[in-house]
Amino acid sequence: MLTITAELAFDDIRYDGGSVRFEKIRPTSLEQCCGVCGIEHFDYIPTEVFQRNPEGLFQSFRDGWAIAWEAIANFLRNKQAPTKYQVEREI
Repeated sequence: MLTITAELAFDDIRYDGGSVRFEKIRPTSLEQCCGVCGIEHFDYIPTEVFQRNPEGLFQSFRDGWAIAWEAIANFLRNKQAPTKYQVEREI
């Protein structure tokens, strides 16, 4: 299930470059980040991320979120358990 989640998250986030929800240098409110064309798998984002910027998330966070899911998917495809350290190295 994690493989499917990681691959779907990466595909949905990475290939939605034309989303109007995110603009450079302007945070998108947390309500707008959820759902279609927003941040996929929103529930997995650590709560401390939201505490740092209660105004919302930036496009750079969205792009980084896709990169993290891609790294996780790569490990799972290779039948490896992705640890935090391995994902950091992969990125």
